Amino acid sequence: MLDPTIKVAIITALPPTVVAAAALITSLSNHKDIKELHVIVNSRLSELLEQKGKAEHAAGRREGIESKSDVD
Repeated sequence: MLDPTIKVAIITALPPTVVAAAALITSLSNHKDIKELHVIVNSRLSELLEQKGKAEHAAGRREGIESKSDVD
């Protein structure tokens, strides 16, 4: 059927799209003018960035230790 990456893209794109559509419908029904809608995706994105930062930091420390032991 669908490639797993396409499924993930659909799953991650669907909630913000639904929220934006709901905000648009609410705006139109209340006769208010919403110009921007900011949706914060904290939990998974923040965790991913934190884990990536830790992995890069560990790799940098490992490189530093390895290069230091090569000098000795």
